[in-house]
Amino acid sequence: MRALAVATLAGLLPGEAARVRARAGLEDPAAAVRAAAAHALGELFDRPSTARLLQVAHADSDPMVRQRAVDALARLGGDAVPGALAAALADPVPEVRLAAARGLVRHAREATVGPLADALAKDPAWEVRRECARALAISQSVDAIEPLRSARDTDANEFVRVSAAKALAAIPLPPPPPPAPPKPAPVPAVPAHPAAVPPPA
Repeated sequence: MRALAVATLAGLLPGEAARVRARAGLEDPAAAVRAAAAHALGELFDRPSTARLLQVAHADSDPMVRQRAVDALARLGGDAVPGALAAALADPVPEVRLAAARGLVRHAREATVGPLADALAKDPAWEVRRECARALAISQSVDAIEPLRSARDTDANEFVRVSAAKALAAIPLPPPPPPAPPKPAPVPAVPAHPAAVPPPA
């Protein structure tokens, strides 16, 4: 009931009053209320709550709350968000990892390529692997090319293979290295002059 109240008031109260109510909801002992509050803060685009949402996404005991916090962070953005989403790819609950991967489709950076590549190769949920492939395309990093090639060629799931192929097509290939300069032609050996013979006496 309190979760419904948070969600309803977030839509009915004036902006700041709704934000205050939603921030307080993050501290509620009921997981449903915390989840509704996290969702409301994302919908209200409450940037001041980012720091608290980062903590919730990492440490809340309830996976639904972590998922909603991850979703809210993806909506809010900010310098700390890509790293937090990459960390959430290691969450033990697949729904949280999926939310993180979907968030990284919007916020992938060079620094997130490593965690995305690991999840693409190892995550047991094909939906997570598919979103990781999409996020790697957004990164536009040449370091994503080999993980994507491997997924395209070897992943057990067709949807992941297709997403990896599309991601590869979206990343510009690095230019080939310049050709090596030609080796200088060998200098022909100069024959030694014969020793001068002294004239006869």
